[in-house]
Amino acid sequence: MLARINTYEWSDLEVKAAQNEVPRDAFETISAFANTAGGHLVFGVQQQREHFEVVGVLALDKVQNDLLSALRSREKISYQMVTSDDVIETESGKLLVFYIPEAPRQHKPVYLNGDIRRSYIRRGAGDQRCNEDDIRRFLRAAGGPSYESEVVDLDLGASLDAATLERYRQRFQAQHPNHPCIPYDNAHFLEHWALAVAREVGLRPTRAAILLFGTGAALRTMMPRPLVDCRWADYPWDAPAPERRWLDRLVCEENLWTCWEQLADRYAQNASKPFSIELGTMARQDRPEDFISFREAAINLLMHQDFEETTRAATIAFHPDRVVFENPGCTRAHKADLLEPGAKDVRNPLIVAMFRRVGLSEQAGTGIGAIFSDWRRRGRVPPEIINDIPSYSFRLSLLAKELMSERQLLFQASLGARLSDAEAHALAILCGQPQVSLPEFRASLGMGSADTLAVLARLETQVLAARIERSDGACYELAQHLRDRWPIPGMAKSTAGSSLVSDQAAENSASLVSDQARARGESGRRPSRPVDELTAQQRQLLSACDTPRRQTELMELLGVTHRTQFRTFHLQPLIDGGLLQPQFPDNPRHPRQRYSLTPVGAEIVGRQLKAEVASK
Repeated sequence: MLARINTYEWSDLEVKAAQNEVPRDAFETISAFANTAGGHLVFGVQQQREHFEVVGVLALDKVQNDLLSALRSREKISYQMVTSDDVIETESGKLLVFYIPEAPRQHKPVYLNGDIRRSYIRRGAGDQRCNEDDIRRFLRAAGGPSYESEVVDLDLGASLDAATLERYRQRFQAQHPNHPCIPYDNAHFLEHWALAVAREVGLRPTRAAILLFGTGAALRTMMPRPLVDCRWADYPWDAPAPERRWLDRLVCEENLWTCWEQLADRYAQNASKPFSIELGTMARQDRPEDFISFREAAINLLMHQDFEETTRAATIAFHPDRVVFENPGCTRAHKADLLEPGAKDVRNPLIVAMFRRVGLSEQAGTGIGAIFSDWRRRGRVPPEIINDIPSYSFRLSLLAKELMSERQLLFQASLGARLSDAEAHALAILCGQPQVSLPEFRASLGMGSADTLAVLARLETQVLAARIERSDGACYELAQHLRDRWPIPGMAKSTAGSSLVSDQAAENSASLVSDQARARGESGRRPSRPVDELTAQQRQLLSACDTPRRQTELMELLGVTHRTQFRTFHLQPLIDGGLLQPQFPDNPRHPRQRYSLTPVGAEIVGRQLKAEVASK
């Protein structure tokens, strides 16, 4: 546990000394965990700045009973949650560990002492009192009719844009040519789908009807902000913005259906369209290769935002290194649940249903999965999902980054481990973030649970990955001894908590080094470090070794005459890095010694040739 505390900045773990009594601020943490995403409260650990020390709980029974009694008291805390507790014995004392689950949205905000103003939320590694906006959001989500289903006292015909509704109905008829509501007039059509409700004065539109098909004037009576602010930039996402911030910008202030049409049209104008021919029909295919992911992400952005948020617009930001979709309003489903098929608890069910009826979203509950599948097909790093409850926002980032990059290939080749394609991809995913859950692996690899677990078990056996048990399920991280060579943002290197690594783990990690490599080290010659980046001379050597070559041939290619220098700085790093292989590995001085490409070396040479052809 101390290793975990010192490895990450924890937003779901809080420590208290609590040697003899329950600290008052422990209840603020409980409220914050319940209102955010849950977490562990640990008694018996004292924090001094960035240092953690085990002091142990002295009055163990008293502290445990006092806290559990308070959690059962409605006078102390508004929601009686089901917690779990455990005692961990260490050499320095006993720790009390309580897991505080996230409360159901119907019971948020969880507050203290009967005062709703004493509601807390977890931001970063601290507890903050909820402001008025936070409390209003919790109350909105807690229950009652959805915002979109409320009836608006406006004339149905005058408040709807007939041309927009007609375009929607044309697409609906193309999707469902025999549907019984095809001959209905507009009013009857909307009433059929619960978008118009009968009142004494006649049919009245719901907010969903106005949001989907309303006129500009009707929409602005309930939505003073734009629906989407879409921008195109020519600098990386995290780079400082230049004086000219955007190459192009589209601010969508019309109804949702028109908004989607505008987004799709502007996307087609700005997207690169690779030329291809369908061999069966000889028809030209112009659809951008990332259209499926854009469509799913953009439609999700339109359908699932909180329309009661009147100050923040949804945004789409196109950058050279990624496309970022950000919504006001966090999702009601947990991140792991988003990656599973099946119906979800959605904020705007009427709007969601209308988009799905015309095929502009995948089947219920599969939109995020379709994005992961599309990104996997393209060989990209898996999409990033951030469901930020404290800031009340949801962000989906589609990274334009190759999963099996040349750097990743070099890294994996230098490990000396034999990996299948699935194992190599899983290891590459671990190199991109501190921890990865099983649902994220399933979505990223496109495999079932059993096959995914088998892949991860193989990585554990080779001491390339470590399994971490969490209250919300198991997750995996890159093995500690690899973090010096592949630093991960937000994760400490192997020096943090290195004393906690067992001797057995150290022995297992040695198995990654081949017998031949160990023999070289034992002979007294210092082995060269495997390459992390290829030099121009090393690329020349790899290109030449598409057929077996003698060392003298390779030296002539580079114009090098000093054999030892050539081997130390050019040839041996490629051998140690798993890119070249000697024909006689047990006899380096064999008179017929030749050097040829390994499969990874061949992959890198092939990529290099493709890049050269593309540049011409």
